Amino acid sequence: MKGRAVRIPCNETAPTAEVIWQKDLTPHPIHTTAVSKAMRRAHREGITVRMVEDFSDWHHSAGCLWHWQFPAKGESGEIYWQYALGHWAHFVAECDGQVVGTLGCYWWDGVATEVMSSIRPSARGLQVQEPLHVAVMDYARQLGCHTFDLGGEGTPGIGNFKSKFGGTKTWVASAKL
Repeated sequence: MKGRAVRIPCNETAPTAEVIWQKDLTPHPIHTTAVSKAMRRAHREGITVRMVEDFSDWHHSAGCLWHWQFPAKGESGEIYWQYALGHWAHFVAECDGQVVGTLGCYWWDGVATEVMSSIRPSARGLQVQEPLHVAVMDYARQLGCHTFDLGGEGTPGIGNFKSKFGGTKTWVASAKL
């Protein structure tokens, strides 16, 4: 795909080098004991995760947390949704009938990348992101992906979260094809 951005392994001296977290999806189980513990807590809290079915479902569930970043209304949102089909999926976490978190996944050439992660402020104390990440990683593995890109460094505590999933830091340089 012309103009597609790719991440190429490198060392920290490359001009466009950045650190990202990656997870190897080939071993089973794909998550650690810490994630299993978080999943049990999420189950006790009543957190359920499901994949978004179509644009209308996205607009009425996940879109409520992402209205500022994604063209959620009208023709432009539906066109984007159709364009992304086949390379993109979105999951929502719900508790007591309310969407409490979202996580999307884009995949290409065996690598899945998390996109559009969000959590409702009122759900900050709940185990929302762990079940979302497990669902997305399981889905990516079912699609045949071998690697899950957990993204960059982010805030200081985010590294602990990413390492909980067995993610490892990798130096990469971004380039456009």
